[in-house]
Amino acid sequence: MSNMFSQNKVKTLLNVNNLLVNMKDKLIHHKSNEEEFFKALKMAHFEWKEAENYFQNVTDPDLIDFAIYNMEAAKTKYIYLLKEARKKGIKASV
Repeated sequence: MSNMFSQNKVKTLLNVNNLLVNMKDKLIHHKSNEEEFFKALKMAHFEWKEAENYFQNVTDPDLIDFAIYNMEAAKTKYIYLLKEARKKGIKASV
């Protein structure tokens, strides 16, 4: 179980990394417009809050680590988007 969980952690982290790289490419090349950016930011915030909620409610010891990694990945995604917004001078409340 531990080895399988480690593989799942690595796969999840790689998926988050790929997502961030793709988002950065879109932002750099201006392939996405401001409305799409705000939708992504809002969705990232929602995903983070949902991951926090899952962490607060998980009871199975085997899922606690998963909940932590999931929450940290969602938080990292949201913070990344916030930093990109600041770099571009975009201001809005989420």
